[in-house]
Amino acid sequence: MTVELFMRKRAARRAGEVGLFCDAELFEEDWKTVPLDAEVRTELATERNMALLKFAWSLAGIIADNTEFYLDKQDAMDSVQPPGLKVLAHHCKTVVDPGTGECVVKPMSLKRLSNEAFLRLVRRMVWVTTTRIIPGMDEGPLRAEVEEMVRDKRQPREDADGVRA
Repeated sequence: MTVELFMRKRAARRAGEVGLFCDAELFEEDWKTVPLDAEVRTELATERNMALLKFAWSLAGIIADNTEFYLDKQDAMDSVQPPGLKVLAHHCKTVVDPGTGECVVKPMSLKRLSNEAFLRLVRRMVWVTTTRIIPGMDEGPLRAEVEEMVRDKRQPREDADGVRA
């Protein structure tokens, strides 16, 4: 089983806490699949564009929850048939299958994108969501819902005037 999570190294908040913590609600369900005291292989990386990654995966989760043709957020992000977010936003590549000689579409990784390129891709993903995947959904409320999902709950929320609540 492979699960990709975003974790935070932080000081313990409660007595007895030790280790890395999954503070992002977005990955809570995946985190629960890892048994307590299980030995796991990890790859640690500090992403330059963590907020954009969280936004994109939250968007994929909303799509999976609000459509019947994607199984989960991974499917909503990477599916080729029906096309997922990466394919519809043209973040994919057509390659030739060496076994069959057939051309196939492969979604590309998000990890090597610069912040500027990733921001353009996220904007295309939102547009694709509101025009092709869930037509009729308004972009403003969708963005607000995703931003609330990825907001650091440890920080006070700012209202429309930039005032912290």
